[in-house]
Amino acid sequence: MKNNKNASEICVQCQACCKKIGVYSANPYTEENKEFYEARGAKVTKRIGNNIEYMFLDFPFPCPNLDPIKGCLIYNTRPKVCKEYPVDDSQLVEDCELHKQGFL
Repeated sequence: MKNNKNASEICVQCQACCKKIGVYSANPYTEENKEFYEARGAKVTKRIGNNIEYMFLDFPFPCPNLDPIKGCLIYNTRPKVCKEYPVDDSQLVEDCELHKQGFL
């Protein structure tokens, strides 16, 4: 069931979004590019927007400001990208508890 609230309003602080870095590649989605990034440790997924195939790269590097017990150590002064995450549901990491349980 979808919820009418956005992710930041109902976040359960599972910290999944802070345990890896996800970025869009400037390169087009091709098997060759996918293999290139996977060989460097990225999980590569294809995302489509405006009829264009994008490569989304997940790297298993946690944020250096994430403490597993205390959470975000710079929460009050965190960067804009963190404050605005997620811009839309397509940005949600698959490990997000809300996403996995179908709330978002």
